[in-house]
Amino acid sequence: VFDYGGPAGAPKTQPTEAPCGTPDAPGIVLDTMGLPYAWQPNFVPSTPYDESRPPGPTGLPEHIQINFGAGPGDRMPGDPVIYVIPVEDYVQQWEAAGNPAVSLALEHLQAILAEKPSPIPPFGLPVLPFEEVGGVNDLAVQGKYLDLAAASGVRFVGRFAQDANPVSNAGLRYIFQGLTPDGEHLVTFFYPISTSALPSADEVATGEQERVASDYMGYLAEKVETLNAMGDERWEPNLSMLDSVMGSLSLGVPDAGQ
Repeated sequence: VFDYGGPAGAPKTQPTEAPCGTPDAPGIVLDTMGLPYAWQPNFVPSTPYDESRPPGPTGLPEHIQINFGAGPGDRMPGDPVIYVIPVEDYVQQWEAAGNPAVSLALEHLQAILAEKPSPIPPFGLPVLPFEEVGGVNDLAVQGKYLDLAAASGVRFVGRFAQDANPVSNAGLRYIFQGLTPDGEHLVTFFYPISTSALPSADEVATGEQERVASDYMGYLAEKVETLNAMGDERWEPNLSMLDSVMGSLSLGVPDAGQ
């Protein structure tokens, strides 16, 4: 595992643009490229496997969260976050509970990164941790493979749905799912994103609602085509800038004694 440099402590707020680390995570470096948040690397203790609450099971081993603005205890659903999760511990935690979902998602991710299908599937991509998943991934656009210093993975703009809904800016996020070069850590990034090409949830036209009810898959296919044709600059924040934030991430040197 990474050398976290000590036990969990109070979040250390960092300048928005200047890369630097903290005593809790001394090797972590990040440049937020002008995003409107200070960043905080935080060591987060494990949370037990729990399948008692909807929308589905949760549970994480000890890991690092890089939080933007609020610390891990104050995050609201949908707030930006980067996770660095030890793969073996994550798999063991869920397998011990008799649930292979994490193992299956990781195998799916590894297969996508090995095979690099093109185009990237427009739905059903594997997304971890499940704490960030609020349903089925029914939309994945702007897919791109990224080979970065911290991790190699796939990024896309996506959402999660529990039933058929019109595509709007509600719930859309930039999502990165990747693995460190040694494969020992899962690195994921979630950031809320929007575009002027989509309405807000309360501005969806009646015609779109009717189309969702009559031909949901055809409707989604049209939205995928439209959104995939847009340049990075049509999104807020710019997709290329968020790629650069991920590209600036350095996780330091693993502790040789661990």
